[in-house]
Amino acid sequence: MRDIRLHQEPTIVYWNNLKIALRPRHIPSYYHRELIDKLHRFNQNKSVEEYKQKMELYMTRAGIREDEIVTMARFMTGHKP
Repeated sequence: MRDIRLHQEPTIVYWNNLKIALRPRHIPSYYHRELIDKLHRFNQNKSVEEYKQKMELYMTRAGIREDEIVTMARFMTGHKP
């Protein structure tokens, strides 16, 4: 709060704004890059449902929003029949 008052920044009211403000301080710079690498190297090891959930988790954490067709192609790339 002291830093906010010193720099005359607006007060944080919403949860998303708090997350955005805290991200640069508490998340290492390489975190996003590692998530993208994990997503590119990700392959199915267990059931299809677990694979889908884990892939969606990585995409959410990395902030990736893409068309359904692109997501399906990503899914099929790592899927083992």
